[in-house]
Amino acid sequence: PPRSGPDIVANAGGVSRNLNNIGGPAARARHSAAISIANASDTLITTLDAEDFDTDTIHSLVTNTGRLTCKTAGKYYILAQLAWAANVTGNRLANIIHDRSGVRKVIAYDHRLAVTTAGRETKQSCATIYDLAVNDFLEITAGQDSGGNLNIIADNYSPVFSMVRVGN
Repeated sequence: PPRSGPDIVANAGGVSRNLNNIGGPAARARHSAAISIANASDTLITTLDAEDFDTDTIHSLVTNTGRLTCKTAGKYYILAQLAWAANVTGNRLANIIHDRSGVRKVIAYDHRLAVTTAGRETKQSCATIYDLAVNDFLEITAGQDSGGNLNIIADNYSPVFSMVRVGN
């Protein structure tokens, strides 16, 4: 609901913006256990079994739990975060996939070499601002080429998938 009381206004570079109603629909979902990703594969993250918040039924804990689904059209800030188990070999890849009526495309990605310090995790995040229609959905794919299976570790910061509406 809109905030009552006097307006809160920010002025930056001569542009004023009313901040009373900041905070649109948003969700933050994550997985509570490690996810094994096969070598040289592009793997869809199909399970996010926990929610930190969901203000618009964006994420389901029952059906298609790896997805975030737009319920209120607009521009969204979308973020995927992954942390890979320590392994100094190969590349790591994270993609955010957009699906509108069966048409799928990558809208954000992060590709990086593994951290080469023994015992250190390789952490990734990819983000974008994207215009979503009602029932568009988003998914994460992850890939790696370390030479064997490699886990995405489970922690409060991995794997995490979130989105928040930032405009019309």
